[in-house]
Amino acid sequence: MNSRSGISNDEYLAKGVDVFVLVLKTKNAFPIKAERISEITGIDPRIVAEMLREFEKRGFPICSSAKGYKYASSRFEYLRHLVKERRRALSILDKVSKGQKARIEEPTLFNQEAA
Repeated sequence: MNSRSGISNDEYLAKGVDVFVLVLKTKNAFPIKAERISEITGIDPRIVAEMLREFEKRGFPICSSAKGYKYASSRFEYLRHLVKERRRALSILDKVSKGQKARIEEPTLFNQEAA
């Protein structure tokens, strides 16, 4: 976890544990928004998001969506989340690729025939 937001390592670790416990409580419940976690812990929502990305990178089955963060209640739920995230990422890459291709094929003053 990189951004310490001006607090000591011990405080940051304690806040990280608080964030993790709040998300862990969602295992058999509804997701929790970063803003709500921020209200409870006093951590900036961007730092909350960073902490949760780090937990996910380390293998914790945390699902994120527009509804908030949720600890997956089963392996199936987490795999379904990963498939959805993969589709979303591929869609974004496809749009970027199409945008780059359109920009490359766009006529400019330098490649138009002189009349």
